Amino acid sequence: VIFAIGRLNQNKGFQFLVEAMQEVASKLPNAVAVIAGSGPYRDQLEKLVTIKGLKENVKLVGWVSEETKVAMYELSDAVVFPSIEEPFGKTLIESMENKIPIIACNSGSHKLLIKNNFNGLIYNNVDELTNNIIYLYKNKNEILNLGTNAYIYYKLNYGCSNRYINE
Repeated sequence: VIFAIGRLNQNKGFQFLVEAMQEVASKLPNAVAVIAGSGPYRDQLEKLVTIKGLKENVKLVGWVSEETKVAMYELSDAVVFPSIEEPFGKTLIESMENKIPIIACNSGSHKLLIKNNFNGLIYNNVDELTNNIIYLYKNKNEILNLGTNAYIYYKLNYGCSNRYINE
């Protein structure tokens, strides 16, 4: 399962994930992307999913509770951040904290937080996004490696030490 979450605006880039899933689904028919969030771009995304024939491979689930979001992190093989503009994404840090590999557009804070092939995968276009998704589906050991490295990066840069809480 590929997970993506955020406000459904055009600049969040979810349309690129839908486009990538068309090629992914042709090679991996059981691949599924779950997009959580609400916003003004939802109708356009639903139309795109229908036009591309991806109703079985792309699920638009709307806004989700914190509990459901955590469950989705646990079920996911990777989290995609397709934003073409992202000053600093809280959900990207949450993904790292949950040991989930990240596939992110080479934009905004993504290119500062993701070290390509270390704690995630960076892409520049839909073809690269497609290839990164397929790569993770075919290389399950990379899911563990990237997720572990993402968690280490999170702990070193954003984790809170109990030493400070208990003093």
